[in-house]
Amino acid sequence: MNGKEASVFRKTKGLIEGVLKRRGFEYLFIGPLTMRSLYARNVNELGERFMRNLVPISFPGYKEDLILTPEGTYPTVKFFADSGRKDAKIFYSEEFVRAEPFSEVLNGKTRAFWQIGFEIIGKSEPESRMELVGVLTEVMDVLEIPSVLRISDRRILQGLLDGIDVEKKELILRNLDLLQDDPESFRIDMKGIPVAGILADVLEISELPFSNMVVEGRKVLSGYPLSMKGLEVLERLFESLEPGELVVPSASLVIPKGFDAYTATIVEVLGRDSSIGALAGGGEYSALKSEFEDVPTMAGAGIGLSRITTILERGEKDGSWIS
Repeated sequence: MNGKEASVFRKTKGLIEGVLKRRGFEYLFIGPLTMRSLYARNVNELGERFMRNLVPISFPGYKEDLILTPEGTYPTVKFFADSGRKDAKIFYSEEFVRAEPFSEVLNGKTRAFWQIGFEIIGKSEPESRMELVGVLTEVMDVLEIPSVLRISDRRILQGLLDGIDVEKKELILRNLDLLQDDPESFRIDMKGIPVAGILADVLEISELPFSNMVVEGRKVLSGYPLSMKGLEVLERLFESLEPGELVVPSASLVIPKGFDAYTATIVEVLGRDSSIGALAGGGEYSALKSEFEDVPTMAGAGIGLSRITTILERGEKDGSWIS
């Protein structure tokens, strides 16, 4: 980092952490090294692709299977499980490393990135959801970044994909991600794939104003009970949201990027300038199930400090607090 970028980084980091502290989150230091076994025994939740991106590290005479810490959720949930507590709100602020393939790096992914993440564990589902969106809204308002807070529910898409084989499901998800803003192209490209037509309809419906989206969504999803459940939860959450000063809430029936990571609510924060991309993302999840007798409700998000710092340092917004 140059001097200006380092200054912006420190101020941005302090502002985000300040929001979390004011909202009652405790700070957890995770550290640069983690045991690979923490992830290996949960490969069914994480997937083989995640495991391939872990970066091994060794020291002379040390036999433990260490890796550079790739993310913060699993170490945080492990800390919570070991603590014996019933609920907690925890945040971390660290640099993580993953061995992303070079092709992914060319498409914008980074192998080392600083992230501020927060986890809400053991609270009720409604409380977790409201805290999740409340934190992200307040953070973007404090940073003075005009943003869109998109929310969805994984169960809407899950209900449509149940019963479809793994290869076709992966193909559908990949094309949903690429063509979610172009329903007609998705309809053409996916012709002959089960539920392709209804998924194209769902993409089109997602572009409608919220009340119209809900009405039309009920019609299209009426034969899919799990999808209807997801729509009901999405409707209740969206109607309870309060817009921030600079944050506009938006609902969508589908956010494909969060399908593998989350179990219910999915959120992402996008800069209103479409060139900025995603600034934060999260949702409800289930991690380290074997560590709990009764798996608690979990929700959380990661805020891309590295990306936000770059945006602010380059002057892609006017912020009076940047000197």
